[in-house]
Amino acid sequence: MIAVKSCLERVNGNLCIESAPDVGTKITMEIPVVQSAPEHLSASISLVPHSSVVILDDFNTVKDLWKLKMNPFIENSKINIVELTNGTSLADTLKKTENVSLLLIDYQLNAQDKNGLQWIIDLGIQSKSILVTSKWDDQKLLEICKKEKIRILPKNLVSFIPLSLASSVECNDWDFIVIDDCPFTKKLIERMSPITGKKVGYFASIDDFNKVKSQISKSMRIYVDFYLKDMDSPVRGDTETLKLSQEGFTKLFIYTGEDKNVLPPMPWACILEKKELPWHE
Repeated sequence: MIAVKSCLERVNGNLCIESAPDVGTKITMEIPVVQSAPEHLSASISLVPHSSVVILDDFNTVKDLWKLKMNPFIENSKINIVELTNGTSLADTLKKTENVSLLLIDYQLNAQDKNGLQWIIDLGIQSKSILVTSKWDDQKLLEICKKEKIRILPKNLVSFIPLSLASSVECNDWDFIVIDDCPFTKKLIERMSPITGKKVGYFASIDDFNKVKSQISKSMRIYVDFYLKDMDSPVRGDTETLKLSQEGFTKLFIYTGEDKNVLPPMPWACILEKKELPWHE
């Protein structure tokens, strides 16, 4: 009962116990009503079709619970789950795994050099990560997560947090889309997104983009590298943007370090000579 009282007081609640001989005991718990979860706490999780979800946790029971919750989405929505036990595997996994849309990272990784929060910050993956921890009410941890814009999920709510499939509306919350197979571009997006507040849909290949293309608004800004590789075959941005234009997409950009005068004419797309993205627009 002491533990219950302590938990209630942490959320500005109250516990009252009244007891009388030959009458009985009355226990009243007062819990404040909130309109929505605090911004730093995850109230729900949206899964992106045709993407990968990375789970880093040193307890197999937690990973099994996540898989059980996601199982209804795995086959129909082509969601790939990658399980990790040690944080040292995380960087290499991100390099090898295509289209990672979500990382569920345990905070306390026993007998490891870094905790989950350190891995998130060091790898610059704040915008895609949810820190899963039983220390969700630790004020120092909360301040760091608020500063870094990292979402938190109390570990005891893993069983209860609702999962849903990302709809076209959620996909269209992106400020713009980038299709580029350059690992540097991916790292730049992961670094700049939390700093600028821009939501970016990143795809390493045209093939990955095509899997969710039907959910994307035709007025979405799409930035395509001129030189791409797709399934180990060379793909050119002018060919792919022409196809997108013919399908009705209206805001297409070829961004490349090449002089536009050496590139073929592309009246359906805007050619950007500098390989820069609209972080401050």
